[in-house]
Amino acid sequence: MNKRILIIGGVVLALLVQIGLAWFFWSASEPAPEVADADGAAPGAPAEKAIYHNLRPPFVVTLPYGERQFMMQADLAVVAHQQAAVEAVIRHGPLIRARVITYLTDLDPERVQDKDGKQGILDGLTGVINDVLEDESEGVAVDSVLFNNLVMQ
Repeated sequence: MNKRILIIGGVVLALLVQIGLAWFFWSASEPAPEVADADGAAPGAPAEKAIYHNLRPPFVVTLPYGERQFMMQADLAVVAHQQAAVEAVIRHGPLIRARVITYLTDLDPERVQDKDGKQGILDGLTGVINDVLEDESEGVAVDSVLFNNLVMQ
């Protein structure tokens, strides 16, 4: 009988120690609430993360070059730090596609073949998309445009 009481007492004591330790660690790990500053952001809060949106289907255009013609397929994505900018790109997708196709068909095929030319194209596409968003009075802008894939034949 004494052994049974000692065993039960030991188990109860072990459970109480485990509960106490769990409470200690959980209460110590709760961060103190931060006070927001004037613009509503918490001090030291990281900036919004980048949001990527693929412009699908890929853009396919013909680039005339002297006697020859090149076909170019550009799979593009926009980068923004505001969800409203991505939503505006989706909302004005048909107009953006039309303006991007117009921009791409006016390219010089030699420009597409070097690194600086490709970066210039991406910068130009960012401007084209932001012009559409500005024309439509959205008040937002995309940060940049990226190539997911670029093929020219």
